[in-house]
Amino acid sequence: MTAKENKILTIGVIGRFSPEKGFEDFFHALNILKNGNESFKAIIAGDGELKDRYISIVNSLSLAESVNFVGWVNNKKDFFDKIDIFCLPSKQESFGIVLLEAMQFKKPILATDCDGPKDIFKDGINGLLCRKDDPESLAQGLKILLNDSVLRTNLSDEGYKNLIENYTPEVVGKKIESALENIIADFKK
Repeated sequence: MTAKENKILTIGVIGRFSPEKGFEDFFHALNILKNGNESFKAIIAGDGELKDRYISIVNSLSLAESVNFVGWVNNKKDFFDKIDIFCLPSKQESFGIVLLEAMQFKKPILATDCDGPKDIFKDGINGLLCRKDDPESLAQGLKILLNDSVLRTNLSDEGYKNLIENYTPEVVGKKIESALENIIADFKK
């Protein structure tokens, strides 16, 4: 094991503190990891109406030493530089720009199997997907990433490749142009 593999890994989450973002499932997944003697740290970026409730849950699960609430982050690079794994525990997510940001900063990603992440990732190839509304599934995915440095590297590399091949402004611009051309051609018929 290398020195890097001996370090305690940090899991990052960003989002608005609202029920559909799945933070409560995330905290319960962390509790499952803690009870399974997994070592980790977590950085929670975001804010919202449920902040006090989330802090209370973290405290009631005795996770306060491992979880750091940092509020909204203006410098995404700084946030992503501090984490080793990115998690999107959403109960519903249409697309999730933050997933593209995590890919840009070459972070391995675990996301729930909502519509957006299912459209972006090939499970096990460029990201991991777990069942939404399921802290056990979330914990299992996190455990896999915490313990498999080769998988983390592969997912990071393939995620970045996915970003470059499918989501750069040039690529998206061409897709929009083609779609508009098809719409105009259909309209002229």
